[in-house]
Amino acid sequence: MVYGAEETLLDDFLEYVELEFPQLNPYNKLSICKDNLYLITKRCINLMEEVNLGDVLYHRGWKNYIAINKNSIKQIALSPEINDDGTWRIDLQLHPGDTMNQARSFFTGINRDKLLELPNKGWSVTPNFHFAYRSSNLVWPNVKVGTEVYIDHWLANINTLGQINKVDFEQYCIELEKLGLISDTDWSRINEKILSTNMPKINICPGVSLIYTWSKEDAIKLDENKKLSKDIKSKIIEALATWE
Repeated sequence: MVYGAEETLLDDFLEYVELEFPQLNPYNKLSICKDNLYLITKRCINLMEEVNLGDVLYHRGWKNYIAINKNSIKQIALSPEINDDGTWRIDLQLHPGDTMNQARSFFTGINRDKLLELPNKGWSVTPNFHFAYRSSNLVWPNVKVGTEVYIDHWLANINTLGQINKVDFEQYCIELEKLGLISDTDWSRINEKILSTNMPKINICPGVSLIYTWSKEDAIKLDENKKLSKDIKSKIIEALATWE
């Protein structure tokens, strides 16, 4: 990988090549990226642009993403990730309900059965439960219950979702632990990040993480046959259809 001034110089050079000599573009297909994560990342950016569902932007501290104008979700990311054996894969990530307002919209419009059917179509569907203050996410609890129980809890209680006063937050978390929505191992972080601070209110964000994965081999084959961007768009539409 390259960083800093070297990364800027390389970005400028590759942008020049793409504009002036597109036939020499070193990341217009995954097969010619030669397992180079920098080039694979650039190819993923191109693929997100090909999907054409919104501007492709960069979130500092996270990754490039499609900016999507939905009440329940604002970002959709496509990026290379490393497996335990050192090989790479391509992950498509959607995190609906990432803020309190997004969660209200998500659970108001959700089709429960269609969402819970996604794992049978290759998706990973897991809780993305966290506590936040203003725009800062503070703690991601270890949710002990399964995804179906988690979804059903928030479907039944979404009308009560709101900010919790700091003085009430400890008791609120005690009740969450009884329900299996947080774990006893979360208390040290809750104390450090929230209870020991002067924050007046805490946002409750019961989101969900949806991840679809293409193996290196499948991604290269689809890309070689000019089908990868279509498959990516199809999977995005499939996911959004479970609550839009």
